[in-house]
Amino acid sequence: MYGFRTKLSLLWVALVVCAGFAGGVRVAGQDRRDSPLLRRLPATGLRVADRRTSDRRSARATAAGLRVRQHLAEGLRHVSRRAPDAAQDRFLAALREVAMARVNAQVSPTASQSLANSLVAMREMRDFYAPGATVQLDPYAMAVSHQSPVLKGTSVPGLSARRAIERYSAYATAELAAACGSEPLAAEALYAMGQISSRESLTQLPESRASQLAKIFLSAALRVNSRHELAGNELGVLLARTGAWERALAVLKQSATHVPSKAVWHNLAVVHQYRGEQELATLALSEMGRIQAGPARDSGLRHFSLLNAQRPGEVARFANP
Repeated sequence: MYGFRTKLSLLWVALVVCAGFAGGVRVAGQDRRDSPLLRRLPATGLRVADRRTSDRRSARATAAGLRVRQHLAEGLRHVSRRAPDAAQDRFLAALREVAMARVNAQVSPTASQSLANSLVAMREMRDFYAPGATVQLDPYAMAVSHQSPVLKGTSVPGLSARRAIERYSAYATAELAAACGSEPLAAEALYAMGQISSRESLTQLPESRASQLAKIFLSAALRVNSRHELAGNELGVLLARTGAWERALAVLKQSATHVPSKAVWHNLAVVHQYRGEQELATLALSEMGRIQAGPARDSGLRHFSLLNAQRPGEVARFANP
């Protein structure tokens, strides 16, 4: 009834339709899996910042906001599967989308470059970690081949590797914050990356590179969103673990102002107790007792770290907010 060419054309059309249907089913299934994660993420501010630009740029930046949310959802899925490397890749992809959207929207023409600068600084910071070294190396000599401008120009006599690491960390934090602006989704990505590094540091020395990276990401998250509900507590715990009790106290106080949770007040009490401020520790514990426990959340990164009351400077366990 039909010729060979007609049959071949009909077969090709049928294959195309079936492939499209299968793809639609797969995408729909993916959307159903991602929807709970996407609902837990904050709203993006990219499209709000882009209203000053043309409609074409605004549409492109809005699409970028959707891609950022998708990257975050995929990263959280990898976290739940205990695949931290894959999760870090997704969170970094989210930061790249945010930076590029800010460049395209002419909000920050150097956002992508700032993000690249921060990544380079964190990579070059590894050169100052020499656990088996018996000779104190000159940080300025080590930084000659670095791209980061941190130790370029004027020099400070007797600069230690630890001080060099702190300078590189401050530079990387500032560049991350400059790349992300005040985008809430970027703060979520930074917090997630900080949590992954923080968990890794629990099995290492307090001054490990993983601990330093966690401080960088969490500090940047607080710069992007000073009211982030979890980043302040986690940064305070990290600072306490490394013996920076003054900074830990300041960060935890700020976190308690924005997020009056039991975990934050518990950690404040531990820090006050370590510093010999028993009355302040008692007040913090009383505040902790007045707060009702909130509902637990099911995201793999939604928890607070608790300092060990018997051994200050150690993390006792994790608790849901």
